[in-house]
Amino acid sequence: MTYVLDRGGIAACPDDPARVAPPEENALYPRVHARIERDAKQEAITDIKLILTSGTGVFESYDSYGHKWILPAGELFEALTENEESDDLALILGAVINPANGGKEKLESLIERFAQSHAQCVADATTSQHLEPAHDRY
Repeated sequence: MTYVLDRGGIAACPDDPARVAPPEENALYPRVHARIERDAKQEAITDIKLILTSGTGVFESYDSYGHKWILPAGELFEALTENEESDDLALILGAVINPANGGKEKLESLIERFAQSHAQCVADATTSQHLEPAHDRY
């Protein structure tokens, strides 16, 4: 391994570029990926609840290819519920009208699953650095 001084500081340059391991084989990669995923999930849960409560704002995420997409508040609720059965949606809407109906747990579960999926994509995109400019999802 040789080292080169450039404008950004000291950079390591492998003697044989073919011997450089991809990020997935780096010993720190799993821990870095897990930390990014955990932080992104918590941030997403907070942001989603805030957006749904206020009815305004946008949620930004990445798809599995690292493309950034943006969901306005109304489309965020649609994205959360697009694969749900009508009985499940009735529970959620019932919770809005009467919190004693127990639909809050179902909504929390939807937000948790959505945030987990978002967090995995963010961690993948961040660690692979395949990030692209934002565009609308729909």
